[in-house]
Amino acid sequence: MHDVTYFVSHSIEEVKSGPAESWIYAIRVECWYMTDEDRIARQESVEGNDLPDAAIAEVFDAYERVIPLPKAPGVKPWILCVVGLVGAGKTTVVKPVSERLGLARVSSDELRVLLRDRGYNFLRTRELAKMLIEKYLRQGFGVSIDADNVDPEHQAILQKAADAAQIPIIRIHINPPEAFILDKLQNRIQYVPSGILENADAAIANYFRRKPLHEKYLSLITFDWVFDTSKDNLARQIDDFVTAMHGRGF
Repeated sequence: MHDVTYFVSHSIEEVKSGPAESWIYAIRVECWYMTDEDRIARQESVEGNDLPDAAIAEVFDAYERVIPLPKAPGVKPWILCVVGLVGAGKTTVVKPVSERLGLARVSSDELRVLLRDRGYNFLRTRELAKMLIEKYLRQGFGVSIDADNVDPEHQAILQKAADAAQIPIIRIHINPPEAFILDKLQNRIQYVPSGILENADAAIANYFRRKPLHEKYLSLITFDWVFDTSKDNLARQIDDFVTAMHGRGF
């Protein structure tokens, strides 16, 4: 029998109030349980203080200074759901795709950096990402999720958001060969103190912790596009994807 831990998820709605149109966050609380397997999926550091609700707005303001919103929404909103292990090259693909298609990019790693730099743990990372997704969709933006969305909870969160907004999800798999990823993590990344993974050993350990989740859940996901970031033609792969999305009216 699995050990069970209870977590609380807060979903916010933004309400304009007063002449200054200041934002008021109304918190809706939901509970779910987490199995041992889910803990592996999250891998969220418990070091640091819990993020209080009162600090959420400041974290979001800081986030949008790091990753600014597009100047204007794209043709119509949609969700870009990304799946890929650490080192696969998710941001390498998602950042230029988001810029070219007018998507608001939600990066779980950037959220973790902001939380850590403020002395908070990472336990609310997924919750904060969910809040940002809902916020940007309400503002009319399409959204890209720059994270590994392989596990069923991630998929369910995105499907619920898409259903509520009545918009499509495009799912892409960033899937280079394992040898390419391990060589990149070991030899071709300059690890810095500001990063989430402090060295190659930590990055490779992360890879092998999450690999079983991919082996279990990948077959449950139907992908619209697969990128191989080990290939020399990656720029062409990105061009082809952007062209295809324009062809679908995005």
